[in-house]
Amino acid sequence: MVFVSATRLRVSSVFHLPAFFLANEATVKQLSQSPGFLGGKELIDKHLTFWTLTRWQDAAAMKALRNAAPHREAMQKLPLWCNEASYVHWTNDSRILISWATVHVKW
Repeated sequence: MVFVSATRLRVSSVFHLPAFFLANEATVKQLSQSPGFLGGKELIDKHLTFWTLTRWQDAAAMKALRNAAPHREAMQKLPLWCNEASYVHWTNDSRILISWATVHVKW
């Protein structure tokens, strides 16, 4: 089974975008070095809404990334940057990255 994590963040103002994007780039770099990371993708949606979809060997691998800097530091700033933040997790049999349509069904 593959552990899947999807996040949806709505940035409250264009003024927060530079800091948000810097934190995102640091996290993407962290992802590429994270044990148990199987792949992922991002989607920029309307109204400053940003989605992530990641696949993991297991929940422990995802939590290791979540709890380590720089991801942890970025999460601490979400109340300042975002007016909406949510996530959903599930397990999947497939090793193929699922579609955004499937993510929307899970929401």
